Amino acid sequence: MANFFSLSQELRNMIYDYVFDKATNCVEPVPRSVAYYRQYPKSTSHTGPHCYLRIVHTESNQDQTKQPEFTSLSLLRTNRQIYTETQALFYEKYTFYFSSPRFMLDTFKVIGRMALRKINSIYLIIQYEVISNDDTIRALQSISHLESHGSLRTVQIVLPASSIA
Repeated sequence: MANFFSLSQELRNMIYDYVFDKATNCVEPVPRSVAYYRQYPKSTSHTGPHCYLRIVHTESNQDQTKQPEFTSLSLLRTNRQIYTETQALFYEKYTFYFSSPRFMLDTFKVIGRMALRKINSIYLIIQYEVISNDDTIRALQSISHLESHGSLRTVQIVLPASSIA
C-alpha cells in the first residue's frame, strides 16, 4: 500500500505549496487566549496551539464584517518529517502582520527565538501617536536584530494617514 512518503519529494512539495497558497500571504498571529475569548476559529478550548494564524487582507477594500479566515499549522504538527519538509516553506510563504508594536513584541515572546529567526517578511502598523514610545523603539530594534541575525528580508512599516491628522 502506498503512503504519502512514497511520493517523490517534488510531488510532496507541490502539495505543500497548495496547502500554504492563500489569496493573501499575510497572516496575523492571534494568541490562544484571544482566540478562545473571541471564539476564533470556533475555539471552544483554552488549550491548543500557542497562536492561531488569521489571514489578513491588507487592501482597504476588503469586507471587515466577514468571519475571519484562518490558516492552520496542523500540517506541521503531523509528524517530524512533514515538519522538517514544510517549516521553511511556511515561513517563506507568509508575511507576518502586526497591528501594533506592542502586539508584535508580545507575539515574539510567545513564538520563541527559533521561529523568529525563520520569519522572512513583516508588516507592521505604527500609529502616529505612539511612534516614539518605548514599545515602538523596542519593536524596531527587534526588527533590526532579525535582519542581521535571522532570515528577515522584507519589512513594511505602515503609518496610517488617519493617525497623522
